[in-house]
Amino acid sequence: MTLPFDFTQGPETTLRFAWCAYVDAPVLEVFGKPMRFLYTRHFANVEEVAHFAREEADTLLRKTAFAESLLDEASLSKSQLDLIRFSFQNFLLDSWWVVDEQGNEWFSVWEGSCYFHSTVDVEYNNGLVYFAFWLPLLEKLLDEWARFEMQDEVGSYLAHDMGTHARVGSQAYPHPMQVEENANYLLMLHAYWRWTGNLAPAQRHHALCRRLVDYFEHSDTTGNGFPNKGVANTIDDASAAVQYAREQVYLAVKTLCACHAAAQIAQALGDGEWQTQCERIVKRIRETLDAQAWLGDHYAVCLERTAEGLTDPWTGEPLHGELSGWDAYSIYTSNGLLYLLMSGHTPPVDLSRIRQDIANAYRHALTEYGCTHTSADKSNVWLSQNLWRDYIAAYLDAGLPDNSSRYMAMEQLMNTAGLNKGFIDTYFTNNLCFYPRGITSIGYLFALCGLQIDRVQGAVRLRRNAPYPCRVPLLPFADWEKGEVPYAVYNLTDAGIVGTLEDEHLLSDLRVEWY
Repeated sequence: MTLPFDFTQGPETTLRFAWCAYVDAPVLEVFGKPMRFLYTRHFANVEEVAHFAREEADTLLRKTAFAESLLDEASLSKSQLDLIRFSFQNFLLDSWWVVDEQGNEWFSVWEGSCYFHSTVDVEYNNGLVYFAFWLPLLEKLLDEWARFEMQDEVGSYLAHDMGTHARVGSQAYPHPMQVEENANYLLMLHAYWRWTGNLAPAQRHHALCRRLVDYFEHSDTTGNGFPNKGVANTIDDASAAVQYAREQVYLAVKTLCACHAAAQIAQALGDGEWQTQCERIVKRIRETLDAQAWLGDHYAVCLERTAEGLTDPWTGEPLHGELSGWDAYSIYTSNGLLYLLMSGHTPPVDLSRIRQDIANAYRHALTEYGCTHTSADKSNVWLSQNLWRDYIAAYLDAGLPDNSSRYMAMEQLMNTAGLNKGFIDTYFTNNLCFYPRGITSIGYLFALCGLQIDRVQGAVRLRRNAPYPCRVPLLPFADWEKGEVPYAVYNLTDAGIVGTLEDEHLLSDLRVEWY
């Protein structure tokens, strides 16, 4: 490469380089239709990309600097910032935003080294990035998942995923996760509605949502509210008690939360019959949770104590004997609460017991890199689930320490000495690498200030106090064109740490409540 220099204009000259790439061929097949990257709508070839990069360089660099400054000023720890920046790149490389010849768009996200498209239980965690930056992408996913309704002898459920590799059209995962995915969908749908005030997706999928709740009720064959059919869950490298036992506490609490959310949707849609059904399921689960699942200082993993009659969903083989680990300390009990807490709609559970459960499970399951699934099941550490638990603990004042240095230490371990895993969610025994779920780390910004948004009620809620003096950018209210974002600012005063709000005008007509 030869470049001219003219030193008559001064002793220095500036050169800018842009790495440009372009693919004009179809890259993804969706229901048999070839689709190209969405950018082909805006650029005809790589030369146009290069022209854009050259002409808009100052604007692009300014916007990049603004986005970087939000994290720099966020008062997070170095390891928290490293997790966010590192995992965001992995999320981007897993994302597919494409368009067909008719202009129909499709968005989905690879499950890293598994290559499944927008696995519902993975997007349940990834979803925090949509709430931070771009909720219309979640609306796309809610509409897309609705096209993947499946049936078994219990009823309707959502497919685990939408396809694999470069083809979308049917579930590719070996077995379904019926109760898991139904609950995840309803919780994300409810959170989307409360954060945006847009009920349209719930209106479009009203009938589907009713069928998903029907599955909850029919999967409970004992009448105690706890599902015992269709109960294989997202924790797919765990022991039988954690992964697919009947009457799991994890799935029961998540089902309670999903039905609590669905009851509010039903009320907004004027569907009294469905609302009554949802409230009935919530009541049954709560009664059983209080009466049978509490073991004095934590919740059981499941109510079942025997493996008799249980079938391994991977092998189809029956299990026998005692169900090992049924009474262990689990980090998953409270997993279903976060989206409800983010909109200020705490589900009807015993919060004192939930806090104790979180704190005691943390102590009993902790390892060098974070907590294992349970105190009995030491098979793996999932960083995304540790992060999720940490945020719930923060919203509930459960008093856990910052564990991000543990999590980042595992990332460093798995990306040194010849290992190149990108963001890896697990260690050694489960190779979930270049994995999107690490973007769950963006939730540090929500948890630090206890951010709750409810546009249906016209309110933004923030914690009065923070664990230390800090500035927290409220990313959902950023004006990216103008380069403005409101901050929750916590200063140390004679009265202690007190919160204030900078640039409140960016919240438009929403009222601010401190709790």
